[in-house]
Amino acid sequence: LGSNLFSGSLPTFEELEHLSQLDLSDNNLVGTIPRSFLSGIGLRDPIQVDLSSNSLSGTVPTDLDLLNQLTIYLRDNKFTGLPPTLCDSNNQGWNLREVELYGCDAIMCPPGTANFHGRQSSENIRCMSCQSNKKLYGQITCDGMPMLGSSGSRLLQGGAAILASL
Repeated sequence: LGSNLFSGSLPTFEELEHLSQLDLSDNNLVGTIPRSFLSGIGLRDPIQVDLSSNSLSGTVPTDLDLLNQLTIYLRDNKFTGLPPTLCDSNNQGWNLREVELYGCDAIMCPPGTANFHGRQSSENIRCMSCQSNKKLYGQITCDGMPMLGSSGSRLLQGGAAILASL
């Protein structure tokens, strides 16, 4: 369902108990993630969800805490909150166990930081400090410049990759 110009609010998908993958990336979805989003999914069932590159906003709901094996991509939206309870020991299996290693940064880069994935996904792909991005989580640009996939690189004007030690 990704890249289909869907618009409106995000459905809950709470009645799809056997859902294992959901890609709604690169659409025009707005509003918040509903509290009952994916509430019908088995708590121990692995699920992969991609909500990247929409206009979703607000705080990621703590109700997602019920899902033990969630891989979720939230980059490039307008989120202003990520409850720390989503990053605790109950969710160490999230994002392929990356939350266990990198905490909340494995879900979304915090405000004031960014990287290509909008989250820390390895020791080398960390969230980098920015002068801007002060209010939003999961940003993929830093000070207006798209980020490359490594911690010391940025993609600058004209598509030329310029390596800069930060």
